[in-house]
Amino acid sequence: MGFSVVTALDGLKGIELIKHENLNLIVCDIKMPNGVSGMDVLKAMHKYNPDVHFVATSGHLSSDKDVQKIMENGATMFVKKPFPSLKEVTEKIARLVA
Repeated sequence: MGFSVVTALDGLKGIELIKHENLNLIVCDIKMPNGVSGMDVLKAMHKYNPDVHFVATSGHLSSDKDVQKIMENGATMFVKKPFPSLKEVTEKIARLVA
């Protein structure tokens, strides 16, 4: 779709990318290894680059209340895993940065 993509293997590396890269969009899992969660990444995004769209993903959230908390904390979109359709999710995300 013409996007340049950078990846991070965990939240700590994701926060480093937020600090040093000019990003338009972050797609981030909420539950990640090494003690830095997607919520931590979302907070860092607000601190270092607040104009970025944040798409949160998770297969572990247990309630709509958990999703609501993420959205109230500034996520632009939430996508439950497993994704219903990768094409559909990619198209929705592409519209955010169009």
